[in-house]
Amino acid sequence: MVNSTDSDNDDVFYFVYWGDGKTSGWLGPYPQSEQIDITHKYRKGQYNIRAKVKDVYGFVSDWSDPISVEIPRNRAKTIFWFHCFFERFSLLQNLQNIPR
Repeated sequence: MVNSTDSDNDDVFYFVYWGDGKTSGWLGPYPQSEQIDITHKYRKGQYNIRAKVKDVYGFVSDWSDPISVEIPRNRAKTIFWFHCFFERFSLLQNLQNIPR
């Protein structure tokens, strides 16, 4: 799950780099603070996942710090990591300081 807040209460889009060369593309818009489920299937390996957020006016956050995920099995696995991910990183912090 992911969620984030916008200082102007604007709806937001999420973009996730999964660490395996694939991305989610921009997902949304979603109401700010609403928890969204985002999933991805992995194969065995270690991956660094990063994300960013933009509001409906196009103000984009910096990339988050990566979170490393290790998938120990060969079979595909679906990951639900983003609830704790966005609790640890406030991706819209930079958007609050951009003048309009």
